[in-house]
Amino acid sequence: MFTDYSGDIFHAEYKNPGELDFLFSLGIAIHVDTNGAYLNDAMIERIMASPINALNISIDAATDETYRSIRIGGPHIDQIFRSAKGLVDARSKHNRTRSLSMSLELHADVHEYS
Repeated sequence: MFTDYSGDIFHAEYKNPGELDFLFSLGIAIHVDTNGAYLNDAMIERIMASPINALNISIDAATDETYRSIRIGGPHIDQIFRSAKGLVDARSKHNRTRSLSMSLELHADVHEYS
């Protein structure tokens, strides 16, 4: 199953706890696309213990200034990169290098909204 591009499942979990439990209970492989704003240590541990088999972080801009003009109220872009590194480290620690593919998309061509 692919999570919807029009929303972030980790944001949905933050707003309505239980969304991930429902998905995980289906017992199927899950591909997640996320903007990374809700990836923290606790969420990374949940991902490692889950049936998620692919995860893509899509970052809207290359600089913090542009990123935060798009993601109003979002974390500093450096936090997104730290979370991505945390995912890579956790994947090795939990021996998920073969069962969890990960990618990061950087949209450096996105221009500041006016």
